[in-house]
Amino acid sequence: MPATSTDLDKTAELIESAGCRVITGVVDLRDLRDTETFRNDAVTEFSGLDIVCAAAGITSSGTVLDMPESDWQTMLDVNLTGVWHTICVATPHLTARSAAPWCWSVPLAIALAPHKIQVNTVHPHQHRYPDDPARARSRNVPGLG
Repeated sequence: MPATSTDLDKTAELIESAGCRVITGVVDLRDLRDTETFRNDAVTEFSGLDIVCAAAGITSSGTVLDMPESDWQTMLDVNLTGVWHTICVATPHLTARSAAPWCWSVPLAIALAPHKIQVNTVHPHQHRYPDDPARARSRNVPGLG
């Protein structure tokens, strides 16, 4: 089930209740200009960037073998191009600040290491377990440890 604007609002409330500031928005990461606009809003709100998390991702309800090509292309556009857009628009602000933990990959960590930027990755997945989480953990199911 896709996330909703209500989910986004609840997430922002949780972050704020922990004493942190957050800016949220519905952004089409496939569109570089839309991504830049949101980045500009964040830079204005926080007087720069310290952390960026490229956490957008979509999946298909079918298998890779039976999904329409248009679904495949949309997944690539969001999951890969969207992350790339996020990195491209955020990097100048992160390097200007000299440090930032954010989500990406090993090649990016190597590329940004000279600027003393720490890079981490988070890979959320959809899993359906027919039984309860405790039983899945007892069988050493990855991601439920």
